[in-house]
Amino acid sequence: MVRLSRGRSARTWVRVSGFCGVLVPVVAFSCIGASIALSPWFSWLDNALSDLGASSSPVAPIFNLGLVASGLLAVVFSAGLMEELRGSKLGLLGASLMLLTSISLALIGVFPEDVRPHHLLASVAFFVSSLLTFLVLGPIWLRKPGKPSRVLGAFMVASAIVGGLVWGLWECLGLGQGVAIPEVTSAALASACAVAVGAQMSTGKL
Repeated sequence: MVRLSRGRSARTWVRVSGFCGVLVPVVAFSCIGASIALSPWFSWLDNALSDLGASSSPVAPIFNLGLVASGLLAVVFSAGLMEELRGSKLGLLGASLMLLTSISLALIGVFPEDVRPHHLLASVAFFVSSLLTFLVLGPIWLRKPGKPSRVLGAFMVASAIVGGLVWGLWECLGLGQGVAIPEVTSAALASACAVAVGAQMSTGKL
């Protein structure tokens, strides 16, 4: 009975954490969108998203608190993912990278743009680890039975590659002084992967 109870508790925890994963981009992009809407000075070509969270920005509380909240939700999601993938070394590596991504996301909000070098380190850690996370997790889903899992696995790997290419092309071609476009592109791709995995976890279909 004790083992059964623990099993049910673990399954409940995984489902709750999966739901948190689905909420992460909802909270993050809602606050980012609101911050942009309230900032007529913001330019996609000349600014970074973090400019919205600088101490001098009127929308800094919205932007920074949104990132902290979404980062904390992502930490819960990462913990549930670790529980679900604990039998796989590659899965644990991917879940650990997800945890690093989650902590980095929260720290971007804790340390605004003008808090250096903390903000820069957190931002670099977030974008690099988010790409690596799904580059590692993708092959796990590719090996799962069923076409939906294999499609998701392929999407994870493709998202990591495309996200990296967007950053590389933006820098090489000098398309703008700011980095808001590669930031939101790579974040959106990673978010789509997280939502898909979180939905599987929350419905018990992982």
